[in-house]
Amino acid sequence: MACPYNITSTNSEEVTYTSHLKLDTLLSLNQPLSDAHDEYCFVTTHQVYELWFRQIIRELDSIREILPVLHVEKEKQLLAISRLERIKKIWKLLVEQFDIMETITPMDFASFRGHLKSSSGFQSYQFRIIENKFGVRGENRIRHNQASYSSVFKDDQLQLVKQSEQDLSCFDLIETWLENLCSLISNAFNFWQMFTENCRKWLSEERKSAEKVQNPNGKDALLDQCCQNETHFEGILEESKYEILRSKGNRYLSWKALQGALMIYYYRDEIILHEAYQLISLLMDIDDLMIKWRCSHILLVHRQLGSKTGTYGTSGYQYLRATFSDRYKVFLDFFNLSSYLIPSEYIPKIDKETRRSTLEAYMSN
Repeated sequence: MACPYNITSTNSEEVTYTSHLKLDTLLSLNQPLSDAHDEYCFVTTHQVYELWFRQIIRELDSIREILPVLHVEKEKQLLAISRLERIKKIWKLLVEQFDIMETITPMDFASFRGHLKSSSGFQSYQFRIIENKFGVRGENRIRHNQASYSSVFKDDQLQLVKQSEQDLSCFDLIETWLENLCSLISNAFNFWQMFTENCRKWLSEERKSAEKVQNPNGKDALLDQCCQNETHFEGILEESKYEILRSKGNRYLSWKALQGALMIYYYRDEIILHEAYQLISLLMDIDDLMIKWRCSHILLVHRQLGSKTGTYGTSGYQYLRATFSDRYKVFLDFFNLSSYLIPSEYIPKIDKETRRSTLEAYMSN
């Protein structure tokens, strides 16, 4: 494959396709432990996974460098968006790779599984680093044989995993960015105050409408729905109630960050918030694809192993199935934003003057 840019190396040593990609080394790395034909495919697929994991880590690290300055260097939003888009496409590819793994039948897998001994995908330290850098919470992890997931790692791998636990994750940085964005725009457009007033007005009018219903059964059902809506919305409108939900692990974002996320959600078509909405959407897409990756892994394991014990001593399918839940969804709060949709006539309006002053406040920071 010729280089389309015709770049000439300044080094005296010739650079070729083979030398640049270190193909001789790369192609020598697939060394099956058995004579089984399908183990070669098994090893290739997992090696490719690890190469893409390394690329995702590189992209996440670059994004984590960008996010802290987004509120002052707004042009970098496009760079963050492009790199999140790349991560999204990589995860989509990784999900699709399970189609190749599924060509290895249970009998084919059994022909070399014994040679794997205690090796397991559970030991992929790069995958754990990705989880930590993205924002999976340690307290939400399913424990393996009553031990921490990190207990399987040693030396340099353990140090890298532990460091990724301590570093600020994408979630941490996005939370701070949302708080800053909320404070910045609130100087010109007090979204939260107007949103709170309009929500309570809507809830009050809904209750009055329900109380006018003549049919007792229908009236009771509507009043019950009103109570549920009032409790649901008060859970975000009142900071004290929100913090109770957060302390129970039912919410992750800070109260102020949630306000910023809702503002972006409602005004995504406004020029100053459109890119912010793209960023949030991509984070949700990646979250979604990581869950789909888990699901595909679970289905593959169930297909090939049934209910047998996993190679590293986990309960196999049963253990993996327990990880397929909202516990591992980093930006769960973004998925829940649609729970707080209100009728369009109650959404605080942005007139021309408000739009101008908001844009000035945003750009002058």
